[in-house]
Amino acid sequence: MRGVRTTGIALFVVPTILCHGVGTNALSFGPLNPRPLLIGQPVSREDAGEWVTVEGTVTFLSREGRRTYLEVRSESGSMPVEVAHGAGFLTGLMLDGRVRVKAVCEPVYNAVEQQWVGSLAATNVNDFTLLQVPEETWRRIPLMAIDKVKPAEHPADFHLVGRVESVELRRSFVLSDGTNEITVGFQRASEDMDGQQIEALCGWQIKKGARKLECGLWRPYASPQSPAALPVLTSAAQIRWLQPSEAERKYPVRIHGVITYKSSDGKANIQDGTGGLLLAHLGPTSMENVTAGDYCEVDGTTERGEFSPVVRPRKIRVLGKGQFPEAVLADWDQLISGGLDAEWVQIDGAVLSAGHNKLKIHVQGGSVECYIRGNNPYYYPGAILHVRGVVLVAHHRDGRISGVTVNVPGQQFVAVEMRRPRGVFSIPMTHIGDLFRYKPDQGSEELVRVRGQVIHAGYEECYLMDGASGMRVVTTKALHAEPGDIVEVVGFPVIKNPFGQPTVTLQAAFIQDAGHATLGAPVAVTADALLNPAHNDTLIRVSGRLLNISSFPNVQLLKLQTGSLVYQARLDSGKTPQFLPGSILDLTGVYAAGSNPSIPFQLLINSSNDIHLLAPPSWWTQQRAMGTVIGMGGLIVLAVVWIAVLRREVKKRTIELSAANHVLTSEMAEQRRTEVELVQTRSERLLEQERARIARDLHEELGSRVARLVLLNDWAVKGPASPEAVTDHAREISAAARQMIQSLDETIWAIQPGHDTLPHLFNYAGEFATEFLKLSGVRHRLDFPDYLPARAVSAETQDSVFLALKQALKNAVRYGHATEVRLTASLAEESATLTIQDNGRRREQDPATLSADILASARARLEEAGGRLDVESIVDNGTRVSLTFPLIACKDPSNGTNGSSGSSGSNGSSHQQTNGAARNGAAKNGNNGNGHAHL
Repeated sequence: MRGVRTTGIALFVVPTILCHGVGTNALSFGPLNPRPLLIGQPVSREDAGEWVTVEGTVTFLSREGRRTYLEVRSESGSMPVEVAHGAGFLTGLMLDGRVRVKAVCEPVYNAVEQQWVGSLAATNVNDFTLLQVPEETWRRIPLMAIDKVKPAEHPADFHLVGRVESVELRRSFVLSDGTNEITVGFQRASEDMDGQQIEALCGWQIKKGARKLECGLWRPYASPQSPAALPVLTSAAQIRWLQPSEAERKYPVRIHGVITYKSSDGKANIQDGTGGLLLAHLGPTSMENVTAGDYCEVDGTTERGEFSPVVRPRKIRVLGKGQFPEAVLADWDQLISGGLDAEWVQIDGAVLSAGHNKLKIHVQGGSVECYIRGNNPYYYPGAILHVRGVVLVAHHRDGRISGVTVNVPGQQFVAVEMRRPRGVFSIPMTHIGDLFRYKPDQGSEELVRVRGQVIHAGYEECYLMDGASGMRVVTTKALHAEPGDIVEVVGFPVIKNPFGQPTVTLQAAFIQDAGHATLGAPVAVTADALLNPAHNDTLIRVSGRLLNISSFPNVQLLKLQTGSLVYQARLDSGKTPQFLPGSILDLTGVYAAGSNPSIPFQLLINSSNDIHLLAPPSWWTQQRAMGTVIGMGGLIVLAVVWIAVLRREVKKRTIELSAANHVLTSEMAEQRRTEVELVQTRSERLLEQERARIARDLHEELGSRVARLVLLNDWAVKGPASPEAVTDHAREISAAARQMIQSLDETIWAIQPGHDTLPHLFNYAGEFATEFLKLSGVRHRLDFPDYLPARAVSAETQDSVFLALKQALKNAVRYGHATEVRLTASLAEESATLTIQDNGRRREQDPATLSADILASARARLEEAGGRLDVESIVDNGTRVSLTFPLIACKDPSNGTNGSSGSSGSNGSSHQQTNGAARNGAAKNGNNGNGHAHL
């Protein structure tokens, strides 16, 4: 068996009591030193019952109840072994592994070699010592931490890695991996294990009714991070099991084997009892004394190789002449699979072609190139050879197999079973029908010669008929033949499915022309005989109904029906007439059995002349009737489905609308709640803003005036006591108190409900301007509209407009020295404008700048309220101040007024001039008409 590799020692050899009815040793202990026995070694009947040891590879393993049956193989043959009690985890590790067996010999008679050979009877798996297992076994068994090892939860075999902490000789050892430690039973535990880092294949054994952990095989652990710990590989199987990535780790190698082939390019092949290897990168001098057949010792390291793992040798030492290994008899499937790369094999086949040091040999399923070293005789095509050599797998760059060759080290490894004369057509003639009969001397590699008439020809294949029998012929080159040609063909027959529909194909055929004749009459086949295998590869005539035609480049396929059977007709040349589906056709062609169960056979038609129309299709065909019925049924089904879908959709939409209505109701309630909260929040914010504005006005107006009043009072108390001074201070205190009262009156007016309309604003502004200008001795004119709409004006806007008005009047009287002031009001759709025009005089500096500085505070506050303050000044010609402010909304028209101010005249629309004596408010200030108001 190929592919076994391991390192380390496996122990399980213990004295056993053999309970087996053989001779006088039926019930005894085995000897301490049983006799070694070679597999395949002849024995005598007197050896029955003798204790022996055998070493080899387990190539077969089966169980029947408690018994286990094995086949142990070595280079010299194979031997059966029967184990009475084969249960145990070690049994699962033995397949493909190398074992040593201690058992009782039972001679059996070998009918082939006419001699007695040995078979073994063992008591249980304790009679086995596991020496090696394939690397695949180490990878297949799962690696497990010691703290996870539990008898009831894990399979029989598992893989442990750890450090040996202590050893009890020939009994057990303690293994630790950092997670825990465990005692492992081992019959060959030795002192050299102590302290080593190892990996072990273990399992549970039942001993005295208890489950105990036992070791089947161990080896030093080779960590990927410590290349120095890699084990030394000592067999070819260990190396062949390596994956490419593992081979690149450069495992140390020391193997002994026979050189099976030596090439001239610095390469050689070596093989031991477990498999073959390629020795690559050899220098010319290192192989001078090495020849094929030498038994050598090779030291080196592993490498990836182009296809399979190879060995780079450091040292090759010839130990003597060796014996070539037993050749594996290989067929085409084994060769092309790639598993026999670098192995010593034997192939049996017939010569297809021969050249200098090169043979092309036909084997069942393909052909193999063979290269032979040395001078070789010429082998004629058709000669039967047995060739032994080393397999070399050809491959592409990506590793895919492209072919296979066999390197033969010399002519002595080519054996001729049957020679052929110079011409293959000198082979005796055989009828096609005789190929299905028993011929004891006919092998798969035997050439046959047939004669027949070509009934169908393709590019590299044709069909022949010899009487009533037909066959398919596959050639090695392009075929130049036509239907009717008489040919002779030599090739290798391949018969498939001889008990179902037997077909014969002549492969790798040589063909020569022998004349021409008219094609024979085809055999008429009825519908009930179409599946008769006797029609295969023959010319037939059949009628059928055309189902459809499929056209491809150079090929047309006709789908036909005869009775209940559906099949295909193939036309490779010419064009099929445009037959309509449903036509009844008569066709002549070659019956070729198919491999697809849905199409049992194919009719190969030579030309369109072999197709004839028997009857055109009927209009009311079965297909049309069936289509109508199916269409009506489909409509009914669609209607039913559509109604069901509509009902389901209506129900679904009803549920969705109900849910949507519920959601909408919830959303509307939430929206109303949100709106209420927003209104409340806005009201609170407006209230806070209004309170802040009132506080600011009180602070700016009343605060400064109260402070001035306090200062005047303090001055009167501390000042001179003359009556005139006291009188003056009293007047000033009185004037300051009146101003404070006036400011308080203005503030109360601004916040008092009902005063937030445009008529109230203009009335109050007119009264204030009239009183202020009258006290200042300035003529004034009010030009307000006769009708003012009840448009709302915010308190902030009223305050800002009134502040700007006071600043403008103060600017005109105190700094402009105006003698006349004119107030004009105008309305727009969303705003109103109050204009103060004076005739004051200016000095040479820019009066606009001076006015802007004075009115800066008023402008800022008016802009915050959404209004605008514009100043227009002309030197020595007065100043115009325009106050534009927004209006909010209309109120009840009944709240409006037809007069602009009660103090501005009798009709409110006239332009009134006063000379300092107004009808209203003169007595309020206690001054005469020519006095000046102090703001």
